[in-house]
Parts: sequence; C-alpha cells; structure tokens
Amino acid sequence: MRYELKSIPIWPLTKVAFFLNLVVGFIFGIVYGFFLSFFLAVMSQLPGFQTGELDLDAAGVGIGAMMIIMPFISAISSAVFGTIACIVIGFIYNLVAKLVGGVELNLNELVLQPAARYSTPPPQQTVQTYTPPPPPDVKPSEQSPTDDKEPLA
Repeated sequence: MRYELKSIPIWPLTKVAFFLNLVVGFIFGIVYGFFLSFFLAVMSQLPGFQTGELDLDAAGVGIGAMMIIMPFISAISSAVFGTIACIVIGFIYNLVAKLVGGVELNLNELVLQPAARYSTPPPQQTVQTYTPPPPPDVKPSEQSPTDDKEPLA
C-alpha cells in the first residue's frame, strides 16, 4: 500500500506541537536549572567570584529560586518558539508538497484493516458453567437440611 502525505493540517499541528514543546521545555528546564545552580555553586567558590562582582543573593535570585523558576521559563519559551517553528515548517511543507508532491509512504509490511461496523449488535456469547458431579460414595439424603430445625420465635 502506498500513501502520500499531501498536506499537514495546521491547527492540529499547532496543538500537538504546543503540548509537546511545553513538556519537553519543562524537562529541559529542570535539567538546565540543576546544571546552572551546580555551576554557579562551584563558580562562587573561585577567588574571582568572591570579590563581590557577582552576588546572586543581592540581586534577589538565589540558587534555589533559580531551580524552581527555570523549568517554567524554559517550558513557556520552548512552547511559544517551538510552536511557531513547527507552524512555519508546516506551512513550508504544505507549499512544497503542492509543487512537487507529498511524502510517499510504503506500508507493505503493515496490514491495515478497517474497523468492522455493525448495523446490529454482535451476537452475545454464552458462558457455560461447569458443575462437577457428586462423588460416587455419597448418596443424597432424603431429608432436607432445614426439616430438622425448629422455627425461630
């Protein structure tokens, strides 16, 4: 089977790109926050940084605050700029696909079967239960178990 991707709808691309860029940006922001805070903690121990030229606590930005803020800043910026980049790439792909044709996919190995649609509900399967036979040496009693009990008052 040969399929051709002739165009990419822009609105679904925008929604998916925004969500994926938001998640990936948040993850990279966590990694970047840890890396940057570790780097600044190491660099603050060097003699050149102890002269007071770079004082993060005086600027109101502590290392802990940076570790908390960086994932959100990274997620928002990645979501905005990454989504804009995906929209531009989608427009470019749609223009090029109109001129030279879309990407052709050969799906010989993959078997696609359409979903069966029923006009009537499918037949119900019956479940058979197994009841074991009584053991051969036990005879059923002729008296029921409730006959010998007195009624409750």
